[in-house]
Amino acid sequence: MRRTIFYAVTSVVLSPILFSCGGDGEQGNKGLTTIEVTDELYAADELYDEVEFIPLQNTIEAQMKVFGLDPFMVSIKDAVFIVTDGYKDPKVHKYSLKGEFISNFGKRGGGPGEYESIDYLESDGKHLIIISQGNLLYYDASTLDYVKTEKLSADMAWNFTKLEDEKWFTASFSDIEVTDGRYFRPYTIEDIASGKIDTLPIKVPLLVEEMESSGFVFSQDKLWINIPLSDTIYTYEEGSMRPIIYLNLADRNLPNSEKFISGENDVMSLLREQKYAFNIGPMTKADDVLKLKVFGVKRNPEGVNMQDETTIPINDLFINIKSGQAKLAKSAASFSDSGFTKDGYFYQLLFVERWLSHLESGFFGKHTEKLQEAVDNLTDGEDPILVKYKIKF
Repeated sequence: MRRTIFYAVTSVVLSPILFSCGGDGEQGNKGLTTIEVTDELYAADELYDEVEFIPLQNTIEAQMKVFGLDPFMVSIKDAVFIVTDGYKDPKVHKYSLKGEFISNFGKRGGGPGEYESIDYLESDGKHLIIISQGNLLYYDASTLDYVKTEKLSADMAWNFTKLEDEKWFTASFSDIEVTDGRYFRPYTIEDIASGKIDTLPIKVPLLVEEMESSGFVFSQDKLWINIPLSDTIYTYEEGSMRPIIYLNLADRNLPNSEKFISGENDVMSLLREQKYAFNIGPMTKADDVLKLKVFGVKRNPEGVNMQDETTIPINDLFINIKSGQAKLAKSAASFSDSGFTKDGYFYQLLFVERWLSHLESGFFGKHTEKLQEAVDNLTDGEDPILVKYKIKF
């Protein structure tokens, strides 16, 4: 279940209070690395490496439509599965990583292997897993044949990651238990086989129900967790969770006192004033590089118009977890589209409005000629393009 970044950032403010750093003076945690983020904005020429633009063959059979929502994407072996809208037209489109259309399917209904909506996509390496209203529907990744359905306890959740055979990490607001009048704990680990559910000790305000952008990445036998508006990135490993990275966002981190504003006018003022910088929540990881979304590190001197996405100072933040270096850049795709990663590369989907804008502005610098070649090879002039790249440090 995902909304555009406009709705997410203007509807909720989240504050983890048991694992928060910075404002609570917990930077001294053992093993916690401080990442100093400046407002220097890197151009594509300086940042992107091994760039490739892959035209997707959006054929009549494919019928991949754009509904204004950020796509769900997951890569399995040499293919990518894409959902552009899980509600009006809940179809899965399968392409090769070279852009060749392979197949698609839509199985809306209430029978075996059918679903009412597509709330999320996941994979265990062998199966495409469609998550719909708490149901986990498994399909063979090669044939797309239906295999089985499992059930999570939470009917309404906004992020999922499979840890191992029967264990899932979820962020859920289903059947929440409110404490202190305004907090709840949304993060759980559920063992489907045994029915055991472990709730992690992260308290967040009740308003997090409207936020759907936590970032989970399972990599190198540990789970990396990024919580919206937190200054800290965590890892979960062998049953324990600990803070691992503290973000100093140009010395303008959002203070805890500002994390409890609830009125729409107050939140809008926070965004328009650009007084503070904060972490939005989505996260992906390619080898030793994390990619986050951050607001307000690089202010827009001309001001923010919430009706115009281009004025909102949300940027990609790339972090090399080995060197501790951080680089800020304009987002290649939409602000809340994190794409996917494979074999050390980042992938993002560019719809026609985005790649056309990049052509006109020269966004990709010396790589623009490659983008033009991809556009020239499109089957239809309004087809999407998959961009593949690494980050230089």
